[in-house]
Amino acid sequence: MEAIQADDSLIKQEKEKLLREVREKHDLLEKEREEQARVAAEIAKIQSRLIVGQDDDSGKLETRTREQLAQLEHKRKELAEQKRREREIVEALERQEEDTVDLRQTFSDLRTETEAKTKKLKKLMIKLRQVCFWTPFFEF
Repeated sequence: MEAIQADDSLIKQEKEKLLREVREKHDLLEKEREEQARVAAEIAKIQSRLIVGQDDDSGKLETRTREQLAQLEHKRKELAEQKRREREIVEALERQEEDTVDLRQTFSDLRTETEAKTKKLKKLMIKLRQVCFWTPFFEF
């Protein structure tokens, strides 16, 4: 600042402008230092509550932590149970699909067998009718 004021080559307006900028930067720097100190104090306060547990909230914090751990364990168990049920359902669906394939194959085999026997029965019926038709003509 003093160097700026001592320099005669600068115009008065430029000097005032530069001085104003220096003051603003100085004020801003001071505010930042104050904010840093405030944040550091807040961090120290929180750390002391967490580490030392001297605050009235320490019991509440421990209780809340235990409750959250219990809830977390409960959720883990629920998730494990849900996954187990999902596996059972998938296995049941796979078994049902296999059974369906087996039933379709059996049905197809039975249909093929029925068609073959029906065809054979029709041939036998034709032969029977032919035998019955010709039998009266050949009586001795």
